[in-house]
Amino acid sequence: MAKNSAGLLWKQSRFFLPLQAKFIIWSFLLIIIPFLISGIVTYSKYSASVEENARTYASQIIGQINVNLDRYIKEMERLTLTPFFDNKVLSILKNHDGSPNKATFSTSDEVLKMNLFLSSLSFDRTELRGVFIFANDGLLYNTLDSTAGNRWESQTETWMAQVRQAEGGLVLVPPHFSRYYNLSKPELVFAISRLIRDPDDNNKALGFVKVDLTPTGLTKILSSVNFSTNAKLYISDRDGHQIYPELAQTSTLPTPQGELVTLNGGDYLVASQQSSYTGLRVIGLVPVQDLRQDANDLTRFTLIISLLALIVACLLAVFLSNRLVNPIRHLQGKMKRV
Repeated sequence: MAKNSAGLLWKQSRFFLPLQAKFIIWSFLLIIIPFLISGIVTYSKYSASVEENARTYASQIIGQINVNLDRYIKEMERLTLTPFFDNKVLSILKNHDGSPNKATFSTSDEVLKMNLFLSSLSFDRTELRGVFIFANDGLLYNTLDSTAGNRWESQTETWMAQVRQAEGGLVLVPPHFSRYYNLSKPELVFAISRLIRDPDDNNKALGFVKVDLTPTGLTKILSSVNFSTNAKLYISDRDGHQIYPELAQTSTLPTPQGELVTLNGGDYLVASQQSSYTGLRVIGLVPVQDLRQDANDLTRFTLIISLLALIVACLLAVFLSNRLVNPIRHLQGKMKRV
């Protein structure tokens, strides 16, 4: 009997905590638990709100970029329409309306007139790689006399079939290797082109006008919008060929709108929109880490406040516990003396 009572007392003594310690522990728990719950809820709600706002903002920015792109392409489109309003150009093309023949040649007067016309189109336009007019007989007129050839061959200019099918409409030629530049290797270019038709002869095809573009014009458009600092912007044509920031004949860019994707080891929010006029698609990738930066800052601020609150709570708990426990200890001492 005595042994059982001693064992029970020993077990109870293992879990015995002084009243002051219990008071301090409960004070900590009453502060820590609400802070943790509020911190977790605030972080999740704030992160979701930031991501939703980022989706909306990115979609608006992508839409504005598309509007600017449409204006840019329309401006370039005007260059392809100017041959229709120049009788000298049409007259020269009519003189070279035969089948491709290496024996044909242009007179110095024709070359001068064409050079003046094309130079007026490309003057002070750094976004143009070159402006070209292709006559039916194989002659090529351009603004790059020192770096480009003066003839073209149908077997190498495969893009002409696509332009011919448009029957005079504007065509955005996907990235392709140009063979008419006198370079050590073919150059990959993105261009717009149009079939030139004779308005006085039943719209008879007289040749092609082609404008090769550089990324400079697209860079100006993208730099004019205020997007996320670490965001990535891409532009592709309707067939998925990437034309910005680099030309590529294939593309593996994600296009789902509002989804999270992993690219090169990082998580990104995708914002995408395609122009109904040009078919160009603008894709924006916003780093998720940037979106959650504000939420992380809020979390750090909450932790700092929590630590300060814990320190204050500790001091208050010790002070209040002493005020509560000291009278009890005094009473306990008196009872022992009795």
